[in-house]
Amino acid sequence: MSISSSQDERQSWFDRRLDEELKSTHHVGTRTIDMFIFPILHKGRYYMMSVSFKDGRFDVIDSSSASGTNKDLYDGAPQELNDLLSVYLDSKQQTLHAFRLASMKPKRMQMAWRNTTSTLDSAVFTMRHMESYTGKSCRNWDCGLQRRNSQQLLELRKRFMHNILLSEVNEQMQDIAYCVGQYDTQRLAQL
Repeated sequence: MSISSSQDERQSWFDRRLDEELKSTHHVGTRTIDMFIFPILHKGRYYMMSVSFKDGRFDVIDSSSASGTNKDLYDGAPQELNDLLSVYLDSKQQTLHAFRLASMKPKRMQMAWRNTTSTLDSAVFTMRHMESYTGKSCRNWDCGLQRRNSQQLLELRKRFMHNILLSEVNEQMQDIAYCVGQYDTQRLAQL
């Protein structure tokens, strides 16, 4: 979906994607969902946004510690998500949730492990955040990450790559396994 698409096209795409995601879960509609988590790719950097109706929170969870306002850092992404999700919930007869969401203001979480330099690891941070976030405040959330711990990020990167490569839904898994086998064969021959 392109940012140049019309609001109606973006809403239609958002509704279809959310419907598909909900069908793949055990939820019976939107009434049983307390929290929505959305991974975001913006300007080459990953982060996530979480909307928790149980806790009345709209959190922007970003591994970057760059300073600036939400508008400067995220353009209109939090407000657009708010608008898209509100319309979606209203279309599902979740008017109370849509109304509550309209009054939620996105807040950027100030986690101790945020990074000042790298955007390259933002995907690894975001995957870990998506695994561990349960709607708690920073004070009550320990995702196990430590600031400037490159070994920890390397281990997470390996684990995530392993899980992605060996996932049942990875349509390229057989081709990758073949290439790895070829590489190993060539490497052993050189030893």
